[in-house]
Amino acid sequence: EVLDNSFFCSTAIPETELKAIADEDVLFIDVREFTEQPRISSENVLEIPLASLREKIESIPTHKKIIAFCKSGMRSKQAVSILKQHRILNCYSLKDGVNAFAKANLRALRPKGEQSVKAELKNNI
Repeated sequence: EVLDNSFFCSTAIPETELKAIADEDVLFIDVREFTEQPRISSENVLEIPLASLREKIESIPTHKKIIAFCKSGMRSKQAVSILKQHRILNCYSLKDGVNAFAKANLRALRPKGEQSVKAELKNNI
């Protein structure tokens, strides 16, 4: 298992660990606004903007590891703090946010449409 206590709830997961973690039974929570690109489309990605997290907290499955992500990692750290306040302790923040998906070159997690995350990030820069 890639995650250990050093990543427990307040420390970010580096993109170098993302590939191994993505193969585990995890739930990614995208805390970006719905208008932010690229969108990550996958069965294990739940889209809940940070501003809505508290009101949607009851709908979050807690039997999986939860990895929050945003654009850069700042809002996901806030999300982890909120989750922890609600006694959801198996949660982590993804360092570098959505850019980590491109850096890890994950094939299982793709944005909506045909482009890879890396290609879509280039188009949005």
